[in-house]
Amino acid sequence: MQQAADEELERFLRGVTEYHRRETVATFKGPGGLLRFTKYFWNVIEPGREMIPGWAMDAIGLHLEAVTAGSISRLLINVPPGFSKPVHVDEPVMTDRGFKRLGDIAIGDRVLTHKGRFKPVTAVHQQGELDLLRVKTWSGRSILTAPDHPFLTTRGWVEATNLTSQDFLAVPRLLEDFGTGEMTAEEARLLGYLVGDGCISQRSLSFVNMERELLDDFVACATACGFFAYEAAHPNGNVKARKVILKSSEKQWNSRLGEQPVLEWLSKHDLYLSNSYTKRIPQAVFRSGPKAIANFLGAYWSCDGMVFVRHKGAKTTMMATATTVSEGLAHDLQRALLTLNIQGRVRTKKVRLESKAQPGGLYTSFEIVTSERNEVAKFVIFERLLGRKMAEVRKAFADRFEPNLYPDEVLSVEAAGSGECRCLTVDDDSSFTVDGLVVHNSLIVNVFWPLWEWSVMGKPNHQPAPER
Repeated sequence: MQQAADEELERFLRGVTEYHRRETVATFKGPGGLLRFTKYFWNVIEPGREMIPGWAMDAIGLHLEAVTAGSISRLLINVPPGFSKPVHVDEPVMTDRGFKRLGDIAIGDRVLTHKGRFKPVTAVHQQGELDLLRVKTWSGRSILTAPDHPFLTTRGWVEATNLTSQDFLAVPRLLEDFGTGEMTAEEARLLGYLVGDGCISQRSLSFVNMERELLDDFVACATACGFFAYEAAHPNGNVKARKVILKSSEKQWNSRLGEQPVLEWLSKHDLYLSNSYTKRIPQAVFRSGPKAIANFLGAYWSCDGMVFVRHKGAKTTMMATATTVSEGLAHDLQRALLTLNIQGRVRTKKVRLESKAQPGGLYTSFEIVTSERNEVAKFVIFERLLGRKMAEVRKAFADRFEPNLYPDEVLSVEAAGSGECRCLTVDDDSSFTVDGLVVHNSLIVNVFWPLWEWSVMGKPNHQPAPER
């Protein structure tokens, strides 16, 4: 008797559940159903963040419903400032062709998402002049963002204005290959040597180093690139280092830009006449992909970097560092390491020292630091890293599996005036990375609309028009 009663109660509860399910689904199918669906499931997708409805979201929802119904074939969405959570236009965004200024991102560009893969940008939202906050992190990142732009943290998506020093921001691990492969390994290393120990601030180009291994490889790289390089004694007899002169050919001496291929080559990479304070990693290195980046870093680290064991034994710890007076180069190095899934920190160093270049008795430099053994172990991919430094790298070993997201602690969030902002709508993953940190894009177009079409409207194979 009791079993029969229990079975009857179970059938009744299933019936009630099914009735409510049908009633709920029915409310999502009529006019305005997409917005009702969005409000109903908002806390599932965005836990802890309040949904703020408005006329703009209502209008977008109704027009997206019309696209699903087939009464609109193409839809251009232009929303008011602040709707799509903007970031300053000068911030660097990781794409499958290297880092691009947010202001230069276009529809169709493929950007890195929080899932470590590249997804296409389906819309670009100009936001105009907005108030800004500057978010600074422990690793040295500094991002200008609108106060309401969400960042991915250990407690979910949190708007910039609500970030605290107890928050950790997400840095994604890159899981897909990228790049054009346009640059040879030798060209990438030649650029790395010149950025590290090259003199390219005048027409006479040279590379100075005391390591035979590097001198020989520099000459080999120059030859592979179609240039001519030869070794000469350093003009200062007290200096043990040797000097390698770089020319376009054995018979040509450097003269004017436009007549010398080697000068044109350096100019193409924005390095000609640059000095220690203005040198940067050429964008073509990033655009080419991991192999070029690894070769560039191997050459650069062989010149200006260090790798060493801090503590030995079961708790062996390692450190890899490089120091430069170019703040831009330091952050370029951090981004280059990130593309190889190596986490690095940029820190500012100031010492009391008189210098012609930095008068006033205070000398400022910037250090890129990798201070975890697991990260140093990844330096093994730096092709042609100086032999004795590579020997140190091989002492490192990994003792944990790779995480999908790395934490970067928030140091401060401060008002930073105002500036031009924009945001992106990104397909599928609804996120992109700004200087390595994960931020959110517009949700209704790329999250709730597909979910509503595939589940409520029963169109799992529906593919919206590519131009929205």
